[in-house]
Amino acid sequence: MPDGKYPQAKRLTTSEPFWESIDEQGLDPDRVLVDAALTESIKQAYAGHIDFDDQIYMSTLFGGAFPRFPTVMGDDVQDWSEINHAMLERLVTDRLIAVGDPHQSIYRFRGAKSSGMATLKEKFNMREMNLSISFRCPKAVIRNAHFRAPHMMWPDWAKEGLVKQLGTWDAHTIKDGSAIICRNNAPLFSLAFKLLRRGRGVKLVGFDIGPNLVRTLSKLGDEALTQEQVNAAIDKWEAEQLLRSKAEGTIKDKAECLRVFSSFGPTLGAAIAYAKDLFAQSGPIQLLSGHKAKGLE
Repeated sequence: MPDGKYPQAKRLTTSEPFWESIDEQGLDPDRVLVDAALTESIKQAYAGHIDFDDQIYMSTLFGGAFPRFPTVMGDDVQDWSEINHAMLERLVTDRLIAVGDPHQSIYRFRGAKSSGMATLKEKFNMREMNLSISFRCPKAVIRNAHFRAPHMMWPDWAKEGLVKQLGTWDAHTIKDGSAIICRNNAPLFSLAFKLLRRGRGVKLVGFDIGPNLVRTLSKLGDEALTQEQVNAAIDKWEAEQLLRSKAEGTIKDKAECLRVFSSFGPTLGAAIAYAKDLFAQSGPIQLLSGHKAKGLE
């Protein structure tokens, strides 16, 4: 919430902790623009122009009237934001029943509260009950996951399924229509370039990070910078970001993505061109990150 404005509103954080918590550290002009845009958004909301985010933001933090319930049920609670948690306090009078999985807490980039499930458990004195049957996966997949969740079982009607592990694979053994999923982005970009060089078409699925990466590359300096100079600039950018942000894993992955693009171009301008071309591709082999693959069974 903009500093010095709306004293009647409930504040969940202040400006400095907010900017420290996000991956992209704003310069002073950026912060001014963000505050101005948010202030205008609040004015528009008061005037009756409400978007989806405003429904939660305005009602929870600006004194909306909430009905109260003795029992409230919630789903995917590992993804709830600080505002969702604040809204919950306005709703529950007695009991909360919540379903979630802390191992699937992958939406911090859009505001999910870290360790949110543990917070709910303590606040509402909740009893933890582990779900033990997967109705989504075949038997082979569940057996393959026992190293992480040894208690998981399957229903009687589950199919056997198949899990294969490839000892080696190359650009020619990947069939059209395949999907390659990775936890981090940088290995996907590197693989995409290698597949394209071998005449295989690829499609990066759900990479809204693409324009952000191109913008970061463009800010590293003049497009005539050599590959060595680009890598030095990336090292400097990474070091500065790590000092300003707590999201170490995200910053390191982004830096590796920038280095992938740098490695495929002799100059910064060539690296930017490679990046733009990669994100414009649409071939039969899909590459996507783990959180983009969620729900695509």
